[in-house]
Amino acid sequence: MKELSPAFFSSALEEKIRAKLSEISVQLDQLSAAYLSRLHREIENLALQISLLNNHAADSQKKVKLLSQILEILEEIQIRPEKGRRKDLKKIDSLIGFLSEMLEKNSKELKISSFIISLQKQIK
Repeated sequence: MKELSPAFFSSALEEKIRAKLSEISVQLDQLSAAYLSRLHREIENLALQISLLNNHAADSQKKVKLLSQILEILEEIQIRPEKGRRKDLKKIDSLIGFLSEMLEKNSKELKISSFIISLQKQIK
């Protein structure tokens, strides 16, 4: 029986590695599409929460203060999309989470009715 050469084995290994890398590339596309879709949905939910807050909050001074704080936070964030950095994606993800928590907490303080809050949660 003929012995297989190391060159044959290395070619076979290279082929398997290329196939796995190709598979990972496809998974990356799927993952990034799902991740971006989730972030877009969460941004839409934030916009909805802002509208609900603006239209239904009882305390005008607190509402204006909160909306001003949110705008200030949004204006301060520095993102450089042209660089394609993971840290910018993490910033956006963290920002969305922070603003969601901030709005949820303040919705209670601003006495937005539980009915409106439950409607908003159903939309999510």
